[in-house]
Amino acid sequence: MKFLRICNARKIWSCVKHKGDLMAFSTNKSLLSKISVGDEIGWEEFYRNYAPLIWLRGGDLNLSTGEKQDLIQDVMLTMFTSAGKFKYDREKGRFRDYMRTIIDRRGVDIMRRRDKAIRIGEDIGGIKDVLVSPGQDDRWISEWRDHILNQALVELKSALEPITYQIFELYALKGWEPARVERFLKVRKSSIYTAKCRAVDKLGEIVRKLESEQ
Repeated sequence: MKFLRICNARKIWSCVKHKGDLMAFSTNKSLLSKISVGDEIGWEEFYRNYAPLIWLRGGDLNLSTGEKQDLIQDVMLTMFTSAGKFKYDREKGRFRDYMRTIIDRRGVDIMRRRDKAIRIGEDIGGIKDVLVSPGQDDRWISEWRDHILNQALVELKSALEPITYQIFELYALKGWEPARVERFLKVRKSSIYTAKCRAVDKLGEIVRKLESEQ
């Protein structure tokens, strides 16, 4: 599943703020519980949800296309082998930080394999520079936020009537002018604004539900 790389989607993000904060960096607790006991469907869902995020992080680490594919597999293998021991405790830290640590460690392993002259335990020099370069934290937070928004929008699509979501997608996400949406979908202009408001309200409801599951 591809990440939404649309400027207007970021505006929608700000529309569902509540209690003065942006959407929390949330992860479905029930999904984490499933993978902790080796549930096959849970693993498929986890892969589908997180593979795009791992791919983006691989780009931040300057990995090649093939290396980013390896990174996804290595991270999933790490999660799988530690699943039986993994117990998500929010009080011990955010899952996004835990996930970033695993991705970065597997990324370092890949970079070490790329340059066999770098020995384990030796100052990793250029690799370390990549991990601590300016903007890394901001990029990761932005990518995680996009990841959460994408998941919320998937749930929103199944929660709304098809025409309501289609109006919302064209007008709010893709930035079409109301007149263009009106012609394309053969709907009244007033219904366009109504659909957007309904969708944004529902999106906020979904976010609050996700947060309550943590």
